[in-house]
Amino acid sequence: MQSSINAQQGLGTASLAVVYASVLFSSLVLANPLVETIGPKHCLSFAMLGYMSYIAFNAYPSFYTLIPASMIVGLCSAPLWASMARYNMQLASLYSAAAGGGKSLAASSALVFGLFYAISNTSYVWGNLISYLTLRTENRPVNASSGSNSSAELRCGSSFCPSDLESGSRIVRPTEERLHIMVGCFLASSAAAALIVTFLV
Repeated sequence: MQSSINAQQGLGTASLAVVYASVLFSSLVLANPLVETIGPKHCLSFAMLGYMSYIAFNAYPSFYTLIPASMIVGLCSAPLWASMARYNMQLASLYSAAAGGGKSLAASSALVFGLFYAISNTSYVWGNLISYLTLRTENRPVNASSGSNSSAELRCGSSFCPSDLESGSRIVRPTEERLHIMVGCFLASSAAAALIVTFLV
């Protein structure tokens, strides 16, 4: 979605390139030392702040906001995933000990990781639902700049056909209001997750 919404001058694509380059660096250099230094739970909470900065700067995308935010989220990504794995292992160990020998560490870790990934992968459902509900279009004018009243339903995903771009129609960027609503929803969800991890887990 980044490369479609922020297509001007390749901003979305450049942003994603910086994210993945930073993830590579972070995976090799930052993840383990950071988790060891501040512990998995605090590292998890701290890394979520990096994701929140990236989400927030998408409200006002430019090379001056998104590229630094992309670097931040990339640097936070590897410590986030490393700390999640470490924290889940700690929870599995505690659960195994609390079960009084009724569950092996392997069985406990399978249960904890299974629950974690079942819950965390619902974020794809919620994220796509939020995106759909905030960005969906009814029939909007295809060529608003020419003053034409012709309208067509904009298509994306499996309904998108690249040849439509050649025939004169184009992908229309959503309104700033819709983008801000979407960013606000994602930011509120991320803040809630960070607070839950910090204070309740």
